[in-house]
Amino acid sequence: MFAFLTSLFGSRSQHPSTRRKPAPAARRRVQPRLEALEPREVPAATLVQDINPGDNSSAPMEMVAVNGVLFFTADNGQTGRELWRTVGNRVQLVRDINPGPAGSDPVELTKVGNTLYFSADDGSRGRELWKAVVRPNGAVVTDLVEDINPGPNGSDPTELISVRTRVQPTQPPRNVLFFAATDGFRGRELWKSRGNAQTTSIVEDINPGPADSSPTYLTVIIPRNPLVKQILYFRADDGRLGAELWRSQGNFRGLDNTNVVRDIRLGPLGSNPFNITAVGRAVYFGADDGFQGAELWRSNGMRNGTNLVEDINPGPADSLLESPTTLMAAFGKSLFFAADDGRVGRELWRTFPIQIKRDASLVFDINPGLPSSNPSAQEHPLPERRNLILTGPRGAPRTLFFGADDGVRGGELWRTNGSAVGTILVRDIYAGPQSGLVDNILIGIVGKQKKRIFFTADDGFFGRELWRSQPDITKTRLLQDINPGAPASDPGQFELLKASPTRIFFAADRALLGRELWRLLA
Repeated sequence: MFAFLTSLFGSRSQHPSTRRKPAPAARRRVQPRLEALEPREVPAATLVQDINPGDNSSAPMEMVAVNGVLFFTADNGQTGRELWRTVGNRVQLVRDINPGPAGSDPVELTKVGNTLYFSADDGSRGRELWKAVVRPNGAVVTDLVEDINPGPNGSDPTELISVRTRVQPTQPPRNVLFFAATDGFRGRELWKSRGNAQTTSIVEDINPGPADSSPTYLTVIIPRNPLVKQILYFRADDGRLGAELWRSQGNFRGLDNTNVVRDIRLGPLGSNPFNITAVGRAVYFGADDGFQGAELWRSNGMRNGTNLVEDINPGPADSLLESPTTLMAAFGKSLFFAADDGRVGRELWRTFPIQIKRDASLVFDINPGLPSSNPSAQEHPLPERRNLILTGPRGAPRTLFFGADDGVRGGELWRTNGSAVGTILVRDIYAGPQSGLVDNILIGIVGKQKKRIFFTADDGFFGRELWRSQPDITKTRLLQDINPGAPASDPGQFELLKASPTRIFFAADRALLGRELWRLLA
């Protein structure tokens, strides 16, 4: 029966978030270019399981690997959206947290050691912090961490992030969860937890009383020495200075060191830092000091070490755009980012290691003249997953992949090694002015050996399908037409499960099966 169903090419139902309109006439080709799939160096992608049987979609999302177990959320049509797990061959419901068809809708799935933390609503206590612990024997124990805001309203935990901090002065640091939440009395503030009610507490009531400080853009500086505590940076509003850059080195002995780094924009409006990105021992971010617009800033955590990198778009105009898909990538000791200087549009820029120079420079004007190429990354809750970077063979330069539009070939896959001559179009996947990448956004993942990427693209004939690329641009090809013919399988939600063998999991559509969980050897 399965072989019969999967062999049909008929129309299928899609999850509402993945439905696509019929292609406009301009996208139809009289004589489409047929492309033979490459001789596969890895087995083809295969369906893991039809979780919501038939043409209904379980729509797997929020995939996170913890200790050899892949966690994700899905809706089997009976329990609503709940937490599921797999080790590769079959799936299993972890727990029906909100019994019945409503679902607890787990979100913010975050790995901390051997524990998965997430936000879920059990139907009576509102949205609170939960955890799933992977035992050495592979068993998973799921429980509520703490009812932070008692009653049906919930504390609504967001911005979950793992931070290595010291619990006891004589003990090595351990990973702790930091997040934003409200207890119903002190507004939305910064919290921390080690997995139980006793260790779940507010870090600091930054905006005292019921007002919110609204911590966002939580980002961690990770020292090379594992015994050194990590530093958490974030945006917060204390009610006096406006939204500014803050930092914390919290611990569990009441000695939290949480403070504003610098009042960049004097007065109550705040500089509103955004897209905070860690590069080495510093963070880069966009901020507006009230005079020079939203520009690039750098901080080492000290007031005197927090400075404007460069007024790229001179005067009050903005050079940076606050967006979850705007490119801001740590690339070695430099930051590669998208900026608009007011003359060549929004293009690819870079900073330099601080010991070389303190300003930034244009890498390449991909779309010549005033129009913008809009270099873009993928939207992902984990900073390390927003950008696809390959290391390549030993001694080879690193390669950053991103989406961009040169004004002639539409939004396509580009790459750079950091130089102008090394910034090139990988391939015009959808030949002509149409875009192979929707909205320039590159959706994908880096493979096991960090020598190739797997991503989603549309060549105008097979629809949005699974592709593969590596630094050798001749090896950028369609890997598999998962939903045969013109209908798109639209792969997304990629995650790597490091097991034996290592596999990539993702969500994709297939005729008569809907949007379900698929896997591919990495």
